[in-house]
Amino acid sequence: METKGVSITWQNLTVKVDIKTQHIFRNATHTVKELIHNVNGHVRPNNLVAIMGASGSGKTTLMSVLANRRLGDFKVAGDVRINGQKIPSDLMKKISGFVYQDDLFVPTLTASEHLHLVARIKLDKKITTKHRKALINEILKDVGLTECANRFIGTSTDDDGQLNLSGGERKRLSVATELLINPALLFCDEPTTGLDSYSALKVMTVIRNMINQGGKTIICSIHQPSAKILDLFHQIILLHDGKIAFCGSIENALEFFQSIGYFYNKKQNPADYFLKSLSVVPERELEFSRKAAEICLKFQESQYSKMICEQTEEESGRIEKLSGLEKIEYISWFQKFQLITYREVLSAKRNPSKLCINIIRRIAFALFVGFCVKKSTITNQESIHSMKGLLFVIENQNFFPYFYTAINHFPKKMPLFLREYSNDMNTPLIFYLSSIISLIPGLLLDSILFTVIAYVMLDLRKNWFAFFVTIMANILNSNLSVSFGIMASLATNNFHISDTLALLLGTCFYPFTGMVMNIRSIPAIFLWIRYFSWLTYAFECVLIVYFEGVEHIECSKTEVGAQCLKNGQEVLHSMGFDSANLRGNIITMSCMYLIFQLLSFIALKIRLYFKVNN
Repeated sequence: METKGVSITWQNLTVKVDIKTQHIFRNATHTVKELIHNVNGHVRPNNLVAIMGASGSGKTTLMSVLANRRLGDFKVAGDVRINGQKIPSDLMKKISGFVYQDDLFVPTLTASEHLHLVARIKLDKKITTKHRKALINEILKDVGLTECANRFIGTSTDDDGQLNLSGGERKRLSVATELLINPALLFCDEPTTGLDSYSALKVMTVIRNMINQGGKTIICSIHQPSAKILDLFHQIILLHDGKIAFCGSIENALEFFQSIGYFYNKKQNPADYFLKSLSVVPERELEFSRKAAEICLKFQESQYSKMICEQTEEESGRIEKLSGLEKIEYISWFQKFQLITYREVLSAKRNPSKLCINIIRRIAFALFVGFCVKKSTITNQESIHSMKGLLFVIENQNFFPYFYTAINHFPKKMPLFLREYSNDMNTPLIFYLSSIISLIPGLLLDSILFTVIAYVMLDLRKNWFAFFVTIMANILNSNLSVSFGIMASLATNNFHISDTLALLLGTCFYPFTGMVMNIRSIPAIFLWIRYFSWLTYAFECVLIVYFEGVEHIECSKTEVGAQCLKNGQEVLHSMGFDSANLRGNIITMSCMYLIFQLLSFIALKIRLYFKVNN
């Protein structure tokens, strides 16, 4: 489907932001900072435009406002029109694409798999599989990724010896992702940042070729491009401190700067010449800021600025029909859920290192305990303490390690989710459920392997019911620890706070396991903590199945005067436990798991609300 490039104009555009400053001894103060100062501009159809300026000049802010994306708490005044029409945010997303500066992907997918998944979600579901494949192959060819279509995307920090996409290839994949919807208008936020000169030129050549093929208007913010890259642009917009210093062709820009007294050496890169003229030297900040402000003022008074005002007035009075607004029938919520879940499970499967390390650690620990404790039969008072300590160590292994495993799980995924959420590719519920589902197989395998090895090595009770309860207690214990870790990470958004919470949790829970003291001897004011300790519930479950059937325990002569526990029931009572609690503990832990998941999802929604609205 061919598209026709669009024109974009803006008049009297001003962008402000409210900056809140916290103070220790008085109320917070609010100051309003103006990021874009009453600017006008015009971009013709089928043009490649560069927004240039020093860091902090307002490049990204201007482009975000024009694209009607990532506005946050910006206060925007002025008029932005596409083909003479005011376009709301939802329609803007349909006719335009946005290539972000940072490339966010699932690193374990191939370039082809990524594009197929995005196509399934963003394109009309009526498009046939054959047509979709042909479209993806054509886009891969256009951006020069055909040969590496089946290569894993990876990340910039990968060092695993595996051949992944390079930085330039990942940037071209970002462009390809936006081309799937065939946008008439494309915004690229500093597409050459972090790339070497060759890769940067290749990326920009791909972008320029889109213009040559027709049907695209592309606006890029770019920082100090090479002369070869600058030659690819039809038009440049120079910014200084939120004001436009020039808007027009490169030839007219050179003519304008020379006309106001800035000498240009033809051997010099024009981009360096423009940025040097607008740069501010720290030691002479006031002087250079004044000179740059004078350039902006002289441009406003120039014939070039008057031409822009005439063009914007003309465009505002001429409304042209926009293409790409046809009604699209997207896949259902459940189909989207299936695709995202498949991606998460596939990613976990292709990145088994973390799971393997956990399993190896757990197997090694189970073997170590098995070799240290050769016999676990309860025959005398000494064996009681050995069994209690052994079972506590097993349950503790399903508590702390899992909590720390979960703390970083969601924070690592949040940037990609926020990107996909803003592009209507993902939802909070789909993101949360798919992430949890991808964790479940590993958690189950880990807990079951650990329990089986420990059971065989320690020669625990040869009873299917005891075996089943032990596995169930370990699975619930580990899953509750993971769920609480996820909830803590989503609620606090700070690893150090979550880490401190883990230590505090362990400190509070341990006294209620019965290993330190009889639970009944704990002051009533603290007893409520017991009802939140899933470690206590799990520990009580395994103690019940191993001690409940013990009818006789010997009291040796060396233990005269000491407490003599004659059977399993007395052992449980000495710790403040009751064999009647077994079923209730399992049900309580199951309910706690569901509650933690619900609270975690609520924390995610709250966090998303503040991210989107700030």
